[in-house]
Amino acid sequence: MGFAGPHSRPANRGYDRGRRSIAVKPGALTVQAEKQMNEAASQKTFPWRFALALALLAATFLVTKYGHFNKPQGLVRPLDSIPTQLAGWQFVADEPVEPEVLSTLAATTILSRAYQRNGDRLSLFIAFYSSQQGGRAVHSPKNCLPGNGWEIREKTKVGLHVDGQPIEVNQYLIQNEGSQLTLLYWYQSRNRLITNEYLGKVLLFRDALFEGQSSSSSVRIIVPPTAEALNGATSFAAELVKSLRLCFGSDPLSAAAGRTRILDFGR
Repeated sequence: MGFAGPHSRPANRGYDRGRRSIAVKPGALTVQAEKQMNEAASQKTFPWRFALALALLAATFLVTKYGHFNKPQGLVRPLDSIPTQLAGWQFVADEPVEPEVLSTLAATTILSRAYQRNGDRLSLFIAFYSSQQGGRAVHSPKNCLPGNGWEIREKTKVGLHVDGQPIEVNQYLIQNEGSQLTLLYWYQSRNRLITNEYLGKVLLFRDALFEGQSSSSSVRIIVPPTAEALNGATSFAAELVKSLRLCFGSDPLSAAAGRTRILDFGR
């Protein structure tokens, strides 16, 4: 179930190349002056990043401290009620999950299945959390991929149509020792579907504070890196969103949701 590791990007490569191509002439910047300018530029971006990190830390602390307002909320239907046939994909087997992975996830319940269509195999994994507190929270593939040799080669979004609503989910191309796979993932709760982890943290605090609950799920689909498999996976994902809404007991989709990174299901 686990995945690959983070790969940092060297900062300011374009700037460095440009700097090497400029000959030093009388009156040019001194090394000290250039250093001071670089430090000033970095300080401009530091405060908002620090403020964001501080806000997320405070939100997490408050949700944990006042956990008595955060009551577990179970599913209306179990995850295994999700159909064995979706968008032309046929269930073929339950996929085992290693005990250490289950321990790390600490999910309330999971669903791990393999589907097949036209010779392509699709791997589905859903981890549901009835409450996110005390170290139990949805996990991002960005954190799981690194530890298992998988490299994220490309990051983008792919469009789905759910009951006539255009939405987007995350799409990654991942690689491990020459093998490539396409991964789709998102986070879904009773009231919304989101793709951004940081926004998820903010909404987690909001739900715990104002609704007294923080139930949510992480959803992951993996298929071969072909156009045909991706097209099939997006159709599967659109049907899966609707099936998972039934598990949560969600209200009908909001007509004002639109093509955004957050889809409200109405209240």
